[in-house]
Amino acid sequence: MQGRFARQVRVYPDEAQRRVLSASVYSSVKLDNAEGAATIHAWIDQYKPDLVIVDPLANFHVGDENVAQDMSKVTTALDDIRAKGVAVALVHHHGKGSTRSGNVGYKARGSSVLPGWYDSHMSLEWAEPQKTVRLRFELRHDQAPEDMILKLNPNTLLFEPQTDEASQISLVIATVRELGPSEAEQVGEHCGKTRQWASDWLNAAVDQQKLVRREGRPVIYSLFGQPTETTVIVNTNTADGPVRVWQDGVEVPYED
Repeated sequence: MQGRFARQVRVYPDEAQRRVLSASVYSSVKLDNAEGAATIHAWIDQYKPDLVIVDPLANFHVGDENVAQDMSKVTTALDDIRAKGVAVALVHHHGKGSTRSGNVGYKARGSSVLPGWYDSHMSLEWAEPQKTVRLRFELRHDQAPEDMILKLNPNTLLFEPQTDEASQISLVIATVRELGPSEAEQVGEHCGKTRQWASDWLNAAVDQQKLVRREGRPVIYSLFGQPTETTVIVNTNTADGPVRVWQDGVEVPYED
C-alpha cells in the first residue's frame, strides 16, 4: 500500500505529501461503536484534516449493510465527523445487478440509507472491460458533470481522462449496453451530453460495426444480438377488459 501511494503522489510537492495520514488500521476501528468513534475523533482533533476517507466502508462497521437501522448508525457517526467541519469520502462497492439501475447513487450495495445521505456520488464502471472505465456523477445540489472515460496509467496508478474517438465510442456503447436499445436522445441524456453528440458517436459506432442501427422513426441503436423492439402487453383489471399492446411506444393491434 505504501509503495502504491508513493507512486500516486509523485506529481505533488513534498509539503502536500506530508499532509496525508494513512491510518492502516486493518478494520480494527469501527464507526458504529463508541471506542472506534472515539479513536477517529481523537485523530481528527490531533491532525485537523480537511478530508477523511473511509476505504472501504464495509470494513469499518459491524452492522448489516442491508439493514437501514444499522447503516443509520454509520451515517450518524459520519455526520458527527462532518459537524467538525471535515469532509467525508466513502469508498463503497456496487451491488449485484447494479448495471440495470439508471440511477447512479442506487447502484451502491446495501441499504438505501447511503444514497439518501451523501451530497455527491461518483461511480466507476467498466466501459470496455479490463481497458477503460466510465466515471458517472450524481450531485445533490448542482448540475452533474458529463460522463467521462478514464484509463489507469500503470506508471502513476492515476486515472487519466480519455477524449479520443475510441473513448467516446466506448461511452455510447456502454450506455446502450446499460439502457438496452435506445434513441440518440436517451443516450445523450444518460451521459449528460447533447442529442447531437450522442447521434454522432452512435453513428460512428455503427460505421465501425460495433452497434446496429434500426432505420425508420424512431432510429434505434442496439448491440449485436440485442432485440431492437420492445413489446409491452397490458391486461385491464376487469374480467372482460381488452388486452392492449404497445411496441416501441406505439399501440398496435392485439392478436390472440
